[in-house]
Amino acid sequence: MLEGARSIGMPTFESNNGRMMEGAGGASLVDMLTRDGKRQSIFRAYTFPYMDRPNLTVLSNALVTRLTFEGSRATGVELSYQGQTYRLRANLEVVLSLGAIHTPKVLMQSGIGDQAELQRLGIPLLQHLPGVGKNFQDHPAFGCVWECAETLDARNTMCEATFFWRSKTGIDTPDLQTCQAEIPFSSAENAARFGMPPSGRSLFGGVVRPKSRGRIRLTGPILRTPFRLRLISSRSRTTCKLQ
Repeated sequence: MLEGARSIGMPTFESNNGRMMEGAGGASLVDMLTRDGKRQSIFRAYTFPYMDRPNLTVLSNALVTRLTFEGSRATGVELSYQGQTYRLRANLEVVLSLGAIHTPKVLMQSGIGDQAELQRLGIPLLQHLPGVGKNFQDHPAFGCVWECAETLDARNTMCEATFFWRSKTGIDTPDLQTCQAEIPFSSAENAARFGMPPSGRSLFGGVVRPKSRGRIRLTGPILRTPFRLRLISSRSRTTCKLQ
């Protein structure tokens, strides 16, 4: 893939981070977090080795429902765990890191968001912050699969190389990213419809500068069944609408 990129004048880099992402684009091998030939999740690499530390507690299947406050200062979280409601108080700070959907959801359930939206749901307002849940972006992607005539076993960690490039001239920064994978890879819907070859390679293309903007809205103040996650997270009914 890198040789093909160079043949059409696309610059190649030693890393896909830094200059390549921040500049005019290019191609490189992909930086992967691996150990003993296996890709590692952030949890497996950075948290699991320290699970025996007395100052670290990880709760599985816990549902964070809202933040707790004293005045306008966050003091902890309220969560549902094993059928009971708990309040955990922080000695120093609260870090809310639940992703692009669950973070605004918990903020809104805690009374932080657009005043009209919260009043519509009967959630007491703590702070009018109309940007919560707004400017939601999604990155559509698709997989192109090539069937191999002979069986080729996966040798590495699936995604081997990538490039950032422009779909047309006249734009300053790349708006497309493509990853090369050493397995047949596509969406579940396409795999069910067309089937996947027993052996193949894939190019996975994605849009990195989507123009669509949407918002995250609560459908009601009632909390729903928890999502099964390793770390404390949450899930209630939300809607995602792209305009």
